[in-house]
Amino acid sequence: MWEFVQRHLAGDQHSKRMFYLGGQPGRCKTGLALSALKEVLKSGRRGLYVMTAELMLKLQSSFRDGSDFSQDDLIKSVTSVEWLVLDDLGVESGTSQEVSAYTLKSLYLIIQKRADKGLYTIITSNLSLKDLEVYWRPAGMKDGQFHEGLRIVERLKEFCEGCTVAGRNQRA
Repeated sequence: MWEFVQRHLAGDQHSKRMFYLGGQPGRCKTGLALSALKEVLKSGRRGLYVMTAELMLKLQSSFRDGSDFSQDDLIKSVTSVEWLVLDDLGVESGTSQEVSAYTLKSLYLIIQKRADKGLYTIITSNLSLKDLEVYWRPAGMKDGQFHEGLRIVERLKEFCEGCTVAGRNQRA
């Protein structure tokens, strides 16, 4: 993580601009991502931290009358800031335990737009990319069949460096 941040703050234009921190709960992935963001901010760059589930809830609530913000404003804020931390990818299901098509389309849009613009993104998740694809796969769909979640996982494979954070649960 440190090497990724330092390399890009020094002007590296050739390596991947997204970093995926995966691992079991309590392994300090969020702390690592926030430490990286703090280093970015100390260098004078702009950055933003968002919990993925909260972002998805805010996007959905932006359709209500009297909302304090619009969908366009929220999407613009997360697709224009130079450095973004998307924390806890893979916890955005609703009460039905199925991730909505809207949520998946929004995540795809955010990741693809950031990649297209060459912006930096640090993503944390308790799930591996393989487990994330299973989590996002609609009920009854077979492994390997196309679905929106698979499209996102394929983009993450293409755009991300990454590592698995191991060790003992720091919360226990």
